[in-house]
Amino acid sequence: NLKKNKVFDMFAFRQIFIKPSYFSKCQFNHRFISSHTNFTNIYDNQVMFGRVMLPDDANVVGNVHGGTILQMIELTGFIAAMRHCNKENLPNPLFAALVRLETMDFLKPVHIGDLASLSSRVIFSTKRVMEVSVEVCSENFHTKEKKVTNKATLWYVAINTNSEEIKSKTWLSGKPKLKALEVLPEVSGLTSYEIEQGKKRHLAMKDRRLKEEKYQMTWRQNIIDDQRYTFPSIQFAQLALPSDCTPSGLVYGGVIMKIMDNAAAIIGVRHCKTNVVTASIEAVNFIAPIFNGDIILVTARAAFTSAKTIDVELVVHSEDPASGERKLSCTATYTFVSLDNLDKTQNIPPLKPITNEDKELFARGERRYLERKKLREAKKIEENK
Repeated sequence: NLKKNKVFDMFAFRQIFIKPSYFSKCQFNHRFISSHTNFTNIYDNQVMFGRVMLPDDANVVGNVHGGTILQMIELTGFIAAMRHCNKENLPNPLFAALVRLETMDFLKPVHIGDLASLSSRVIFSTKRVMEVSVEVCSENFHTKEKKVTNKATLWYVAINTNSEEIKSKTWLSGKPKLKALEVLPEVSGLTSYEIEQGKKRHLAMKDRRLKEEKYQMTWRQNIIDDQRYTFPSIQFAQLALPSDCTPSGLVYGGVIMKIMDNAAAIIGVRHCKTNVVTASIEAVNFIAPIFNGDIILVTARAAFTSAKTIDVELVVHSEDPASGERKLSCTATYTFVSLDNLDKTQNIPPLKPITNEDKELFARGERRYLERKKLREAKKIEENK
């Protein structure tokens, strides 16, 4: 039965893909099962994924790296999006491409030895873009404790690339031409109220993305190679390999977010002189794709500190090794907290702006911090009603 349901030996610590019917039969991870009332209707865009967290997933004190969680979230969302965009069996296969991750908080830590279970499904779709909801839950085998650690919303578009073209294209022979298509099917089984709410979320997303683009234009180029800033910064490069890419030849958004998380964590560790963990991520907009064989260039700079958090702004470019052409891929802001020896949050040394550019960067981060604080307070009030 285990092989029939495509469940790998848990004691071998391999990743598992389980049909929803298996979850319902064995009542495994009942928290997710209880949140969905009808697997028959949503199986086409429903994904359940999980694996045991291993030592190579961890930071230095045994918490699972935030970048690892991000990569798992995006992989699970990608599978759900792939199922949905190929639902109608078009002549050529469609591939999902991540265009946005909404602002996300890391609610609870995941530890080595825990089972991380992810549930994703497409909750709304227009002809052009899909909204995918992902929930992450961790389970401690010893204590049987289960907790929700992350809730994420991702937006994907569908692209059409001939599979033979993908195999033939390399950075030496040119990249395949990609175009977002307006062919996505509707999500079946939604009520009129759910459709109306989905349309509102879609319009709100487009409005936020437009505002963020205008806002980020003022800073994303300036933090690169700018000697007027004195705040800690780091730059590094990584070659995109086939293992980092989807079948369409695009680097997974989760891979890019993990690289950004690594860069931002280095800034946090250097500044705080302690272990740091990812607390939240501002919305990430993916502007241009990165292809197999491209060089991924990451620039990260500390931007703001509150009493217990540090913000790191990041800019990612892709570089074509053949032509040397660079394109802006995405920008992001990661927020970290510092942990003491008991894994409790502690105060962070303040950044001290010196130049006018430092002061502008810090002020921008402070505005962002106050906006986040206001939104969280409003959310708590709404939840308590």
